[in-house]
Amino acid sequence: MANLLSNLDMAIIEVSFVIPVKNDSRVIKSIKKLKEYVHSRAINAEVIVCGKLGYHTIPQDIKFIEVEPPDKGRCIRAGAMASRGNIVVLIDADLPVLLADIDELISSAKNSDIVFGNRYLPSSSRFFNEPLIRFILSRIFHLLTQLIFQLRGYDTQCGVKALKRIVKEKLFEYQITYGFAFDIELALRAKQLSLTSEQIPVHLKNPLGSTVKIPQTVAQILKETLILFYYFRIKVT
Repeated sequence: MANLLSNLDMAIIEVSFVIPVKNDSRVIKSIKKLKEYVHSRAINAEVIVCGKLGYHTIPQDIKFIEVEPPDKGRCIRAGAMASRGNIVVLIDADLPVLLADIDELISSAKNSDIVFGNRYLPSSSRFFNEPLIRFILSRIFHLLTQLIFQLRGYDTQCGVKALKRIVKEKLFEYQITYGFAFDIELALRAKQLSLTSEQIPVHLKNPLGSTVKIPQTVAQILKETLILFYYFRIKVT
């Protein structure tokens, strides 16, 4: 019988779900949905929440790793390195996609080293109207990323990804960015290591209650993007 396994269980874990969090109460609802998902799909899985929860509490069968400071890339690295699943699913705290997308993500990760959700594929869709400022910033950053890093066809900032356990140490061993630009570094390292990759369409849900502060986030991403540009486009040549 499939279960959501506690950190004491020794059974083979098929999938590890890693969720970075920074005082985001939406993660509680996401955990509940993931537990229902695991039960309905009959898979052995673990859920690892990494970061900072403040006054929020999570169920005892969920592994929590406190990370300080709780930057996204730092949290994901902590969770991924602690995970035991054959496939590691990285997913934002608000569980931004349909559960059917997670099915596709896991299925694709069985055949590829790393899988990226992609909001820009023709069959992707969204069930809400994105705030104009977020829409504009997202599109500009997407285009710049493709241009300066030659990541054409990638959607680095999509909130769901999956990778095989056997490649996680290669991807995280030399990580140099720990904020939101970490997603770019993940794609760059996958290309650098010649890992097999796949892009899958996603169907986005309404991200109500976002805790992301746009000015601070933009500043952090720009700073880290410059660091990545130096390491992957200048230093390597």
